[in-house]
Amino acid sequence: MPAQTKNKLPAPLYAAAGASDIVYQQLRKVEFDKLSEFAQIAQERAMAVYRDLVARGERIVNGKPAVRTAPTPVDSTPAGVDAARPVKKATATK
Repeated sequence: MPAQTKNKLPAPLYAAAGASDIVYQQLRKVEFDKLSEFAQIAQERAMAVYRDLVARGERIVNGKPAVRTAPTPVDSTPAGVDAARPVKKATATK
């Protein structure tokens, strides 16, 4: 049996608040893990683009013509991240 407290609210309310806090903390952890993964992917892509720019710049500075190549491919949606849903246009109602 739970210990008697001098709180003004019923114990089940405090239990629900405690359970909600645990769930909230777990969700924050999951969100942070996804954000961390997304940041890692973004950093890797940025470094690939940077390396491509450095290579192009070195060719130009050394007097070699720029090679017309496609830039480093960058996916619009990283793995594990949901793509944005298209927004429906609002329609005027009479």
